[in-house]
Amino acid sequence: MDEWSESWTAEATVADGDALDPAASSEAFGTLANEVRVTVLVRLVRAERDGETPVSFSDLQAAADAESSAGFAYHLRQLTGRFVEKTPEGYVLTDAGRRAADAVLSGAFTDDGQRRAS
Repeated sequence: MDEWSESWTAEATVADGDALDPAASSEAFGTLANEVRVTVLVRLVRAERDGETPVSFSDLQAAADAESSAGFAYHLRQLTGRFVEKTPEGYVLTDAGRRAADAVLSGAFTDDGQRRAS
């Protein structure tokens, strides 16, 4: 077993002492493995930065360019709870949703680590 595999176990801990849960992490990444859902998170974090939250269902649907409200509602339900919170006025990010959206906007998942001069 390589060094990374040995460190990634259910008993592994992070700096603050919380146990890592590989199954929960896998589920969270699985939830985010959809363009519509990532678009929702990005729309919400930008609205938050602009002081325009909560965001309505129809605004999120338009941002995601989703034609079917039923299909979009499914994707929004997948985010609700862990990444998004539904309020009487609309939708807002949870702390986890904000961290995920910030990671997407930072390029953390798409940057290959090679900085190039332009």
